[in-house]
Amino acid sequence: MQKTVLTVGGLALAILLTGALVGYASGYRIGPNFSIVEVGAIEVRDLLAGAHVFIDDSEVGTAEANGTTMAVGRITPGARTVIVSREGYWPWLKTVEVHERTTTAIGAFQVPTQSTGEIITSRDPEYRTILSRFTTTKIPTATTPVISGTKNVAVWVEKGVIKAKWQGSIDAAPSYFCQTECGAPITILTPTVPARSVHFYKDREDVLVVGVQDGVYALDIDTREPQNFQPIYKGSSPLSVPVDSNSVYIRDGATLMQVVY
Repeated sequence: MQKTVLTVGGLALAILLTGALVGYASGYRIGPNFSIVEVGAIEVRDLLAGAHVFIDDSEVGTAEANGTTMAVGRITPGARTVIVSREGYWPWLKTVEVHERTTTAIGAFQVPTQSTGEIITSRDPEYRTILSRFTTTKIPTATTPVISGTKNVAVWVEKGVIKAKWQGSIDAAPSYFCQTECGAPITILTPTVPARSVHFYKDREDVLVVGVQDGVYALDIDTREPQNFQPIYKGSSPLSVPVDSNSVYIRDGATLMQVVY
């Protein structure tokens, strides 16, 4: 009799284990309060070649080329921390909420820990032309915002507060632009002192270059914590204007330079 009970018990356990394995392979996980939930995914965009991606402290892959998008599936829903690390660059991290049957997209950026560039002297034939850009380029306002190259995002400064608005297709709006309603302005940064310069970083629509206090910084438009804020240049009271997708002109007092990021 005892052998029969053990056999039946073992069979029941085998059935349970088989069911659990089939559920796991099919994309189901144990959620809060022992509920059964379906998995989601995270897509990390705009990675640099050689960047290592970690989710909740576990490495999930390495980017092979600049601009790589890395998709990681079968993630249990809930808060997940993503870290992007590459030698010689500031680390980037973001905590995001993963939902069932949904891909959560995030755009990473990394600025070199040691910026490079060159001083532009008055003997440079372009010196006066470059210098004049700092007098003709004004802080963007609500009526004259700076627009991303994709035309999707408008950014301006209002009473010292840096704001942004999604003006592309609502269906394509990133979730951080839909905190209250998609298309409504969101606050990006409220600095303790007014920003001296604001423009987009490289060819991105989700990262800004901001001149504030003693530095020029790359700043996440995505305000989900933590909002990444990486130094491009530190000096006295610098401001910047864009050059191309890899560098900016910076004026710091009487010094004019081109800094590569």
